[in-house]
Amino acid sequence: MAAPVAARHKAGEARWRATTIAPLVAPAEPDGRLWRLYLRGAIERLAPTRQGIYGAGSVLGAPTSPDHAQERNAIRSALFERQGMNDFAFASPAAPEVLARVLIEDGRAARPGSLAGTRLFVALPPAAAGGVREALTATGATVIVFDPALPIPQRPEKLRELGVAPGGAEAAARDERAKALKLDAEAAALEAAAPPTPPAEPDGDIATEEMVLRRHTIGSRCSFLPLPQLDCSDRPGSHLLKAFLVASMSPR
Repeated sequence: MAAPVAARHKAGEARWRATTIAPLVAPAEPDGRLWRLYLRGAIERLAPTRQGIYGAGSVLGAPTSPDHAQERNAIRSALFERQGMNDFAFASPAAPEVLARVLIEDGRAARPGSLAGTRLFVALPPAAAGGVREALTATGATVIVFDPALPIPQRPEKLRELGVAPGGAEAAARDERAKALKLDAEAAALEAAAPPTPPAEPDGDIATEEMVLRRHTIGSRCSFLPLPQLDCSDRPGSHLLKAFLVASMSPR
């Protein structure tokens, strides 16, 4: 089964390259986990270097969502309790206007200059972003507001690292996706043609008896060797231990 596994591995690598090369697109669904991954990718593409608490993302749900209060507290913590050079990102696919209001309120309430050195990444449509940058800039943070409806291209230096020529990202990503599909098909064909895996043989008494293991116990010290050589003679009552082990390893 080595060949199918190798093909699956190469297919996964091709999918990773395709995703990394292609412009980053926001998830179509308001799934918090997917949006946190999106925010992390956005930070990597919008900022050249990492710093401090990196890639922490808060995805604020609608006020009626079960996790709204938790995410609301996470935003407050990022703006009021964190110190030093950190990166935080915020989004709210379900209620962008609520996120904008929260950020404006907290930005105005925060101590001026308290977030100097921190970078705040805010995913908001232009219609909801008014006033957010100004309110957050007063904290001393560097504020990057971006529209999640627009794809975020990969950084040129990352494309060069991946061997992609300038202007060739779209074609390279398309080629990697096609490569992944081809490798998946090859792996499926190899798996279908492979002979069935024989069932594993059950552990036998011989394998058990020939196990070599040394163990210290409270009452005795024994060398677990093939049973004919089992030596427990250095402790009182060792003959009883040997008899017990012989009985436990005997066929039933």
